[in-house]
This record gives sequence, C-alpha cells and structure tokens, in this order.
Amino acid sequence: MDKSILRPFGEWLEKHEILDRLLENPKLKGLGYSEVHTIVAIGDLDMPNVTVIADKLSMTKGAISKIIKKLQLENYIESFQANDNKQKIFYKLTGKGKEIYKLHEYRHNIWEDKDMDFLSRYSKKELDFITDFMNSYNEYLNEWVEELEETQREGQ
Repeated sequence: MDKSILRPFGEWLEKHEILDRLLENPKLKGLGYSEVHTIVAIGDLDMPNVTVIADKLSMTKGAISKIIKKLQLENYIESFQANDNKQKIFYKLTGKGKEIYKLHEYRHNIWEDKDMDFLSRYSKKELDFITDFMNSYNEYLNEWVEELEETQREGQ
C-alpha cells in the first residue's frame, strides 16, 4: 500500500491544532485538555464523583483526583456531600468553572456548525462509509492506546 494515504491524516491533525489555537479563548490559557474536559464532565453529569468522571473521560481515578485538586485550588470546582450520602464526595462548578464550561460549549458549537456545513456536501451513502471508517479507525486507536498504557503500567 502507498504511504501517501497517511499524509492527509497528518495534515488534518496539523490543521486541527492550528484551529484550536486560533479559536482558543484567553480564559482557557493555563488549562489543559484534560482539565477543560473534567470541567465539562462535571457540568454535564448529575452528582459527579471521581469514579463517574473517570468513567466518562476514560481516565484513571488517580488522574482525575489530581486534576480535581488543581481545579479546586484554582476555584473552578468545589466539593460537596449529598444529604443522604455523607461518604461520597461530589463536585460542582463554581462561577469561574461555569464560565469555562460555557466557553468550551461555544467553541464546540463553532466546530460542529462548520463541520456540519462541510459534511453537507456528501451523500448519505458517503457519510455512512465515512462514519464506518472513522468508527473502525477509532477502535484501532483505542486498542493501541490500551496496549501502550498496559506496557507503561508493566514498566512501572
């Protein structure tokens, strides 16, 4: 197979990074991808705790705990306990966290609208093929990620 098929994937990633930087709001500076998505998860979930957030983001509870500590220190989120469950700790967004949530949602909507405009050029049959391809490719990437994570865990 000709390796030139890989070039568009690389270009897509580069353009995506450029657009990310161009669309980035200064208020998101200092927050990484995982931190922003933890804020979004907390905003989306009902009664989010470390376990629920970790499951939603496909991350370890340890990683989420670390992110939560940083987000609490920077006043993006706060913890609370439910009246009927004093053992579990849950999280909610502060005003500052809600602002990040809204900025992310706005930015996400811009991407989605532009992408939907682009995809409207294609027939249902073509879109079905693209969807099948992308689902398959993402499954392949997930397997690779799992392999690498397992290798790293074994190396520790």
